[in-house]
Amino acid sequence: NCVAVASHRHGCCVLQRCIDHASEAQKVQLATEITFNALALVQDAFGNYVVQYILDLKVPRFSDAIIRRFLGHVYELSLQKFSSNVIEKCIRVAEPDTRRGLIAGLLDKERLPHLLQDSYANYVVQTALDVADPVQHMQLVEMIRPILPQIRHLPYCKRIQSKLQRNDYHGGGGGGHHGGPHHGGSHHG
Repeated sequence: NCVAVASHRHGCCVLQRCIDHASEAQKVQLATEITFNALALVQDAFGNYVVQYILDLKVPRFSDAIIRRFLGHVYELSLQKFSSNVIEKCIRVAEPDTRRGLIAGLLDKERLPHLLQDSYANYVVQTALDVADPVQHMQLVEMIRPILPQIRHLPYCKRIQSKLQRNDYHGGGGGGHHGGPHHGGSHHG
């Protein structure tokens, strides 16, 4: 019943408490079930909090398994309200190899303009610029530069521009957008 419970306004909180109080074996079972259904849950108004909760446990074998479910789906998930927040978090907390895989999903000349012009996905691109390794950072910068004229009228363009001008690739902690109009803050509980 994991998906049904996780996708419910109150159920998602109950499931988080279950994870808190589970035995180690039960925790593994719950994390496995959530990982198996992560693609559906991450796009749900309540289920996305359950996915984030597993990431927040900071258990690499749980986190990495969940994040790997999103490889190959970064573009679509970045354009959606709930999943875009989770993709941002994944890019921040992923193991270096997995992070490179996620960012590779943004490095597409055809799709990047859509991401930069989208009110959710632009934050995913900004997060990628904050935490990418030097090689991918340069690839992003080189792909974004020609798109800047198309987005200069958008309110976040200046932030993106300043990230492009930054010479230090590991400034990190760019603050993200949490708490803005896009994110409802963390779920009660």
